[in-house]
Amino acid sequence: MSDGKKTLLVLGGTGSVGSRVCRRALLEGWKVCSLTRRGAPADTGEAFGGVEWRACDATNARALLTVIREVKPDAIVHCIGALFDCNSWLYSLNRSMSGCGSVPDKKKGTYENIIKQTAMNALHAIAFVNRDRLPFIFLSACEVGWKTGDNGCLGTVAGYLAPPFLQEYLRNKAAVEAAMLRGVGVPDICKRRAGAARPVVFRPSLVVSDDNARHALSLLMSFNPVSDPPVHVDHLAAAIVLAASDPSVRGVYRRRDIESLSQKILGKDVPTKTVSRAHAE
Repeated sequence: MSDGKKTLLVLGGTGSVGSRVCRRALLEGWKVCSLTRRGAPADTGEAFGGVEWRACDATNARALLTVIREVKPDAIVHCIGALFDCNSWLYSLNRSMSGCGSVPDKKKGTYENIIKQTAMNALHAIAFVNRDRLPFIFLSACEVGWKTGDNGCLGTVAGYLAPPFLQEYLRNKAAVEAAMLRGVGVPDICKRRAGAARPVVFRPSLVVSDDNARHALSLLMSFNPVSDPPVHVDHLAAAIVLAASDPSVRGVYRRRDIESLSQKILGKDVPTKTVSRAHAE
């Protein structure tokens, strides 16, 4: 870019996390391009001043590749997601929980398409544009550790206790992590190309904000004894932006790591949410 600023491409920049990532990146001096199904939100407001909006269905590999070639990002953040996919009877709750009032497509809005397909398309695109060590930051979930044993014996029990919709959600998150960290499911042609992503996986548990509906649900669910304590969305956003700019950040990061990274930007004087003693680490 002519002004020397780096460009951050945020996939899903209107959601509760993606929107905060856009705002934090702007504050840190990044140029920000946000990709969503509909492009710019109805009310961008001052907080989004300077964001370039692109309308694109990230499940379309060719369309996503075109955007990445045009934008030429210095880092990509994947924040596309949905709490409940189109197969869930709780599907309509997405409108109040998503942060932007959107709901998944009634036909294509499965966890596999929303989470796995969009992320895999981004990984393939990074290989094809031949950008070596381009940071690719994926928003996963701490409960993926239930499948990989990060929580020990408790993790195995929790995996069995997870309801079917959550197991499907976690399976697709885990599939993306496996592709990023171990190349599982990545076509050989992508592996042979010189371009490769610098993988960064964030595994927060519940993400709390100051928005009434989402905050109330987060507080209610924060008493889950098998998950990490909640993370404030502003801290998560700061950690993501820090990861985009720091080449030493790679691999999997959980709650304590997220807080540590975020403080490098926010400083230690930023108040955090009060967490139940039951969640003390």
